[in-house]
This record gives sequence, structure tokens and C-alpha cells, in this order.
Amino acid sequence: MSTSFKVIIVAAGKSTRFGADTPKQYLLLNGKPLLQHSIDVFDAIKDCAHIYVAVAPEHDEHFKPIINQYTGDKISLIEGGAERYESVYNALTYVDCAYDDIILIHDAARPFITAKAIDELIKAVHKNGAATLATPIVDTLKYSKKDDRPDRQDLYALQTPQGFKYGIIKAAHEEARSDLLGYQGITDDTSLVQKLNHDVQIVPNTRLNFKVTESEDFMIANLLLGQNKKTKMATGYDVHAFEEYEVVGNQIKLGGINIPHKYELKGHSDADVVLHAITDAIYGLLSDGDIGMHFPPSNAAHKNQDSADFIIAANKSLNAKNGQLTHVDVTIICEKPAIGPHRDKMRKNIAKLLNMSIEDVSVKATTTEGLGFTGRREGIAVQAATTAEFSEAV
Repeated sequence: MSTSFKVIIVAAGKSTRFGADTPKQYLLLNGKPLLQHSIDVFDAIKDCAHIYVAVAPEHDEHFKPIINQYTGDKISLIEGGAERYESVYNALTYVDCAYDDIILIHDAARPFITAKAIDELIKAVHKNGAATLATPIVDTLKYSKKDDRPDRQDLYALQTPQGFKYGIIKAAHEEARSDLLGYQGITDDTSLVQKLNHDVQIVPNTRLNFKVTESEDFMIANLLLGQNKKTKMATGYDVHAFEEYEVVGNQIKLGGINIPHKYELKGHSDADVVLHAITDAIYGLLSDGDIGMHFPPSNAAHKNQDSADFIIAANKSLNAKNGQLTHVDVTIICEKPAIGPHRDKMRKNIAKLLNMSIEDVSVKATTTEGLGFTGRREGIAVQAATTAEFSEAV
């Protein structure tokens, strides 16, 4: 059974109930836009084949700085509509899916979705064709204009993501569009599927996966992300030797920056000793082995690979565990080449790769006064220290 899936994140709303000048999905929640919290969760899941984000064209200035932080082609921008169902339909017509492929639909305003909940939802969709996360109602309910009260025993508050086999949800939207009143009173996608007399399985989930709708919800979300944080620090170390022969016009990579140097660095990948040390330190934050375990030099697939791929993958793993880097400190130990002229370029590139501010990235250099292998100019050593905060609320 394939566990691969694609997801549509609906983020085209104007947030009229929220009461802010900037749409809420672009407001900073614990240091990054509300929308980005959901993108990061799905981006870190290997079985997530693609992420489609439906945004309003007039929000382009808000969305571009977010999407520019991601490399590769896993994320696509879809033009959203005036109503939620229009955004979903636009995405459904854009995606490349077969009938039985699994597609999830998620609200950008739910930042606390977890990989575990997504996994349970996928299992339910495989079994039933349509499913939704939901949490049991625990409050006593009352109608505003009549005395009788609904029995809460069988009531659930529906959440997102909601999951479907593509053919089922596409047919449900086509049916709604064929009827002048097909979308009337519809606030989620499971309602459309049930109109086709198709059962929707409920997957119980935590109440923490709430939707940020009002300004007080945003306050609660900030408190949840901030009050139970754990700070961790880890170090990484890497060494690469120089080749014995000179190469005219040669360059080596340090921190993702090409630096002129007459001797090449030996290595299975691109031998970027700086990015390797940082990657090692990030995996240290997770107590998850070292860079060699995740990207073994015995694997031919990593031959001459750009080390930016390694550091980005490590950071995604950190984000998936609710970790966020707060500071990176690098010490480069070598006699040559001179690091000073390239220091700020390195800082800028490392910050970009890790979605950090350049002010939170430090690059230093030192020599060993002619002592040891670095003193003899036989290679370069790098020490890296990383600090991260882990949100434990979810």
C-alpha cells in the first residue's frame, strides 16, 4: 500500500473576522508566518509528494518571501478564489492525480497539525476513501433561539486536513458546480462528499489542532508555542584534507561559497567542510547520529552532491520535531585560504539555507600557529555549534 499523498493548503482568505490589516496567514506566529507552520510540517514528511498552496493574487507580496525560502519543486502556487470552495476546486483541477491517489485539503490557519495525525488520516483514507480529523465536543451546547439542546455525545468538531481519494473529492466538487445551489451552506469538503452518499470516516485528534480564527486564537497559539520550549545546544566537527597536487584556477566550497584556492579538498560529495560540520551539529540537536549515517560516503548517489542538500534535509528533520534553529556558530581552522574576505557571504548563504536571519549566523576563522595537520596546510577543520528551541506544546 502506497503512503504517498499530495496536499492542498488553502490560504486565500481575507481574514475579515480577524481584524488585522495583514491577512492572518501571513502574520508572524512564534517568529514565522502562520501559513509557514503548516508548509513546514508537510514539507518534512517524505511521503508528501507535493504541496499546492492556494493564495489570493493580491497577497503575492506576502507569499513570495515565504516560498523563496524553499528549494526544489515540491511546492506550487495556485490562484485562490473569492470563496474557499473556489480555491479548492482551482487546485483540484490543477493537480496531476489518478482516481485513487490520495489528496489532503488543509486550512493554513491550523498551525498545530502533526505528522502523526496526518499518518492516521492517510490510513483512514486508504480504508474508506474519505476521512477527516475531528475532536469530540466537550462543551454543553444550546440553540440561541430555542430551549432544547443537542446531545453532544455524538458530536464532533471537524478539523483539517481532510483526506480523500482524488476521484471522490473531484466528483463531489463537479456535482456541486453543476447545481446552482450546490455550495450553499457548505463550509468544508466532507459535506460535499456526503452529498454523494459516500461515508466519511472520523479520525479522532487532539483539540490542539484548532483553527486560528479570531485574534484571541492567535494569542493562544503564541502562548502554546512559547510557554513550553526546551532549548538545546549541539556541536559538529568535520575535517577534509587537501589534494597533494595544485590545480590552476581551482576553487573550493566553504559554506556554500566558491573560494579560490590552488588545492582541491578531498571528499565524496562537494567536500564543503563548513556545511558538513553544521549538518552534523543539527543532527546532534536531534540525537540522531551524524552526517555520515544519513548520507554515507559509500552511497554512490551522494557522489559530488551539493552539501546544501544535506544541511536543508537536516533542518527539515529538525522542523518536523518542532525545533527551530536560533543560532549557528562556525569556527574554520586553517592556514589558507583567507576566510575574512568571504565571511559575510558565507553567513548570508548559511542563513538562507537554514531560513534564519544573518544576525543569527556567526562565522569565525583561526589558525593553529603552524601546529598539526592544519598548521602544515594539509587540510581544513571546522567546528560548528548550533542552538535550537523545541516547542513541546504539540
